[in-house]
Amino acid sequence: REAPARQRAPRLERVASAGARVPQEIADRVARARRGLVVCGPRLGAATGDVRLRRALARFVGERGFSLLAEVTSGVAHGAECAEWVLPAFEAWLPRACDEGDAPDLIIELGSPPTSGAWERLAPELAGIPRVVVAEAGLPDPTSTATDLVTANPAELFEALDPRGPSDSAWCQRLLSRARQAELLLSEALAGATLSEPFVAKSVVEALADGDALM
Repeated sequence: REAPARQRAPRLERVASAGARVPQEIADRVARARRGLVVCGPRLGAATGDVRLRRALARFVGERGFSLLAEVTSGVAHGAECAEWVLPAFEAWLPRACDEGDAPDLIIELGSPPTSGAWERLAPELAGIPRVVVAEAGLPDPTSTATDLVTANPAELFEALDPRGPSDSAWCQRLLSRARQAELLLSEALAGATLSEPFVAKSVVEALADGDALM
């Protein structure tokens, strides 16, 4: 599959105290999408959470009907603002979902790519899907598959995005069902119902005393 032409979107234009204006090509992509997926990876200084970003994301995905994936490293998983919107354990179910016809038609990626190996392996397969990377600085696109790169504060961008537009609610529900099933299986594995890598890792960590180092 031929990768999309890579272009750099203009920096968000600031307008007085109203925040930021979204580049028109990004606004158009978002307006057309029916299966939008917001993916939150590591962001510098965001490990302890970003309340403003969480509020902006919760408002946008809730009103727009997009799905939300967030690693702990993004800070989005902290706090209650996005608790009902973040789909858990995406490493376990997203590749299969895409293989079975449930791929998104737009990806908005915040910060660096997720550290998940599953996401890294999946990125080339999603090369034909528009992917907008939003970052305050740098070029966080190691696979060179992004179609747009926006230099902006993610919270400002999502505060400025128009949440109106078509959405595929059945697709969102299918992703939610996959996520809940994966989370249940992971919980069972951690509980030790069967001997598994997650259970072994959890047991080893719990056995460490204060000051112990795991080599």
